Amino acid sequence: MATAKDYVRVMGKTWGGVSPEQMWNVWENHAKSYVRAFWKQEMGRPFPYKIRIGSGNRNTWLQGSVFTINPKKGWRDINHDMSHFIHWRKTGLSHQGGHMSVERDGAQLIRRRFLEEGSPPVKAKPEIDLIEKRAASVDRRIVGWEKKLKRAAKALKKLKKQKRYYVKKLSEPRPEPKPRKKPAKRLNIFEFGEKHGVKVEKEQWEDHYSYYVTPLEGCDTDTDPYYGDHYVHDAKEARERILHYAKIVVPFTLEG
Repeated sequence: MATAKDYVRVMGKTWGGVSPEQMWNVWENHAKSYVRAFWKQEMGRPFPYKIRIGSGNRNTWLQGSVFTINPKKGWRDINHDMSHFIHWRKTGLSHQGGHMSVERDGAQLIRRRFLEEGSPPVKAKPEIDLIEKRAASVDRRIVGWEKKLKRAAKALKKLKKQKRYYVKKLSEPRPEPKPRKKPAKRLNIFEFGEKHGVKVEKEQWEDHYSYYVTPLEGCDTDTDPYYGDHYVHDAKEARERILHYAKIVVPFTLEG
């Protein structure tokens, strides 16, 4: 296990020759690139978190789903915090298990790619001619309205064609609309039986009721398929019994 003396010796050698100006001159875009590159180098996959630039006493660390980098802390602190974060993600440990080698690799990455002197270059904003910008805006709007005009002309042409069709149809004689048929009234079980020449009587018992279904003629004869068994339990069975009578029994003459 590396001791504190080993840490001072190794990291002192790694940072050797880096001037204070370079150590504290951290460009924001370089800091973001370093975090992504160091993570990819150690973890083998792209950095999965959104990055934001912090200030004040904030450390370089994960907060929720956002990873904060504080360039004001300098490269040494940024690399120290980032190496702890990567080592913790890899092993679940903070200092043990080879953390020093991870921090050393991060420092070497910074020395190879991200040390700078002086301020970051400022991109000059292109000069914009306001008159030219407004003229271009007018041209875009003209094109937009011309497209709308074409669509409107096409729609009007279609509507005028439909108008001619309906004017012609309105001038032609039209047949009288057929009266709508009223839906047939559903007959109750007694009316349904009478319609098919079958008599239905409802008998109430103490805790239930039943129906007594018999043909108007031919009851209790050999022609009655339900001779001696004219009781049914409910209206559904009564309706089925009536339909059966209508199919197999010669139509009876209604009484009265």
